[in-house]
Amino acid sequence: MKKLHSIVALTAICCSLSSGLQSAPITYTFVDNAAFQSGHTLSGSITTDGTIGNLANQNILNWNWTITNTATSAVLSTGDNSNPLESNTQVGLASASATQITMMQPQGTNGSNAALSLFGQLGYVMWQRISAGNALSPLPVDRYLAEYFAADGNTDNGGMRWNNRAEGNTLSLASNPDGGWVIAEVSAIPELSTYCLIFSGLTLALVSVRRRNIKQA
Repeated sequence: MKKLHSIVALTAICCSLSSGLQSAPITYTFVDNAAFQSGHTLSGSITTDGTIGNLANQNILNWNWTITNTATSAVLSTGDNSNPLESNTQVGLASASATQITMMQPQGTNGSNAALSLFGQLGYVMWQRISAGNALSPLPVDRYLAEYFAADGNTDNGGMRWNNRAEGNTLSLASNPDGGWVIAEVSAIPELSTYCLIFSGLTLALVSVRRRNIKQA
């Protein structure tokens, strides 16, 4: 009986310690919305510092993306943040959970917007949602694009891969039930604390059965 009590106590301590690990970095894989990418495939990942909730620039630790021609499988462009002089991250009103990065449609008409932009050496990918009825901006309500700079750095000479717009409506990108765009996601793997709770429950059940058997004896 004392051993079982010791196991329960040790499990509780482990669960308490695991709570301090919840801020560990999380790597999400970009969702490929092929129907909106003009014959191109998007792949890559984005790593955060483990923040749950609204993300800021400093919460993004690493990212990389690759644009591939779907028909030929030829890689057209890549980008990452390995060189801080040639990369930049801009994020606003994007939210992270333990399994997804999503972007909601902002409310109001004062220029509020949700955006995630990842700038590499030769271009960028961007998801952007502008508040409906925003008379202050010529941008569409929903915008999803990737654009690449020409060799001379002049964006006017670059080739835009996709730039999908929905005037007054939202794009039907992969989304969750509340309408948030799912930008990236990870597999739903139970967290360490979840395993601890399961183990604690099984241990307590074992203690209960042990006590019942002792009483019956």
